Amino acid sequence: MAILNILLDLQFLFLLSLFFTDYSFFFKKGVTSLSIQTVIFGFFLILRWFLDRKSFYQLLVVKVYKKVCGFTDNKILFYIVILFILLFSLLGLSSHFSFNTSGIDMGGMDNALWNLAHGNSFISSVEGNINYFGIHFWPIVYLIVPFYLVCPNGLVLIFLQVLAGAIAIFPIYFIAKDRLKERMLIFAFVFSYFICRALRGIISNDFHTDSFLIPLSLFAYYFLSQKKNFAAIICFLLMLMCKENAAFLLAGFGLFLIIFYKRYIFGAGLIIVSIFWWVIATNIIIPHFDNSHKFWGLRWLPYGQTYSQNIGAIIKNPLLLVNLFFNPEKLIFYLYIFGSFGYLSFASPSHFVLFLAPLLPQVITSAGKVSMLDHAAHYQAHTLPFIIISAIYGCGYALGLMDRKLATSTHRQHVLFLSLSIIISALLFYGKSDGHRLAKSLRSAKEREVLTILSYLKAIPADASVCAVNRLMPHLSDRKYLYMWERSNEIRNNAQYVVLYERLLEADDMQFSSIINKLQNKGYKAVVADIDRGFFILKRPAQLI
Repeated sequence: MAILNILLDLQFLFLLSLFFTDYSFFFKKGVTSLSIQTVIFGFFLILRWFLDRKSFYQLLVVKVYKKVCGFTDNKILFYIVILFILLFSLLGLSSHFSFNTSGIDMGGMDNALWNLAHGNSFISSVEGNINYFGIHFWPIVYLIVPFYLVCPNGLVLIFLQVLAGAIAIFPIYFIAKDRLKERMLIFAFVFSYFICRALRGIISNDFHTDSFLIPLSLFAYYFLSQKKNFAAIICFLLMLMCKENAAFLLAGFGLFLIIFYKRYIFGAGLIIVSIFWWVIATNIIIPHFDNSHKFWGLRWLPYGQTYSQNIGAIIKNPLLLVNLFFNPEKLIFYLYIFGSFGYLSFASPSHFVLFLAPLLPQVITSAGKVSMLDHAAHYQAHTLPFIIISAIYGCGYALGLMDRKLATSTHRQHVLFLSLSIIISALLFYGKSDGHRLAKSLRSAKEREVLTILSYLKAIPADASVCAVNRLMPHLSDRKYLYMWERSNEIRNNAQYVVLYERLLEADDMQFSSIINKLQNKGYKAVVADIDRGFFILKRPAQLI
């Protein structure tokens, strides 16, 4: 029995370590799945319980659980938040410093914010000297500018995104405590949020202002439930500032207040504001700043590029809706986004309107942008808060039903069953471990010789304009002019410096050596020429200016 205890203690420590490594330095392919390892551990834990219940409590996992239960809620939340910031900062930084962040989302936003912080317009040259308000209407960026005055670097964006995810833990705790009362269930939801797969796609990838919607939406709901209307209104205003399609979230809140809270004036006001915001943003503001003077989002609609074309198509053939919302791809998508919280969201019909408000437009526009259905993409920031809220209330309903109908079992057993169900569901949909992601980034950094390349980039003057390959752009974006090599055929000559790295070069019809020869034939001079690594920094000749 003592040997089994030692093995289980080691397995418990092994599980915890999978958040930080995949042991690929021992095993060729590494240990990538936390879910499978948890199932194995759970099986042996149950077996150990039946073998000898008295000594079961000597196991490390049980001792840790009892120790944590002795902490106050505030202390537990403090440790969870610190661990969250540490883990997700590592994920974000490792992705960034292994050249896995992109020139468009990270580099472009960083470049536009740098310009805004330095007295220029919210313009980025990454996609052709366009004002970024022509992409989305996200005035929240003005609240980010002060951080850039202190530290004008894209790392600020990584930290702010992680901080947004960490702050969301508090409203989840407040909402769960208000509805469920039971400590075990409350922290089951906090833990499930911590290991939620969708959250990793939102927080640990390229920066998107959508990430701010998670804490704001959760706090807005909590303040509404406590009838703190002013605080809720502040959250609503900040949500609208994050992105124009946050208007759908406000419309959902408005309908929810009207139908279930009977707060007609407040609810109607939210709906009116959301419609006004959407119309102004997509018909006036974004087209004004966009070079084509159109709202580009309409091209993602399934049955034409106008609202009337889509409505007309559906009226003529209502069966189009079946394929639009219930084809196999959509069903798999629903399976994943609701699975992390045990599908308990469906046990609270009164909250359907909250998650359907962002979910329906997301599914509709997936006809033109398939990545909308990626359950690990940043688009889930709009639906995730409401899936959590509805799951909490669905859990409350399930607990009450079990207490009424299952007289042979106790309330405590019902709480334990639901808590384990929530945690197990989250683990089953967790996917590849954070340790695997970190190890993968470290391998990429080593293969791409990141430290050497970053040292080469220092040769470029801070005020010089640069054209670089996509994955190097986020490391060169704190300047006025930055161009992407893969997209800048017409304007490459505008840049004073060209940065090319063969290992990161994406689509290009020419061989790498031919590209370098062509530039040198034009008079470009090599500032850095590392032939062995396939890395070049070339300076534009004066006659091309």
